[in-house]
Amino acid sequence: MLDGIPIYPNITQDMQADLIENGDLQIVNFKSCYAGIWADENREEAKDPSYLTKLSKIKELMKVEEYRIIV
Repeated sequence: MLDGIPIYPNITQDMQADLIENGDLQIVNFKSCYAGIWADENREEAKDPSYLTKLSKIKELMKVEEYRIIV
């Protein structure tokens, strides 16, 4: 995780796996860390202020570090 603090503590590991398998959640894999991003920015969860703050950090990191997006 980008900083180790979950934004959505109510989403279980199994739910996360389902979201990834369904294409709703993508993994951005950096050399130094990884982070999840919503595939659809219009989702209710993607509008959460905490998520938007982390997304901003992810986008900044994407500018300076190599990464792969796992879908």
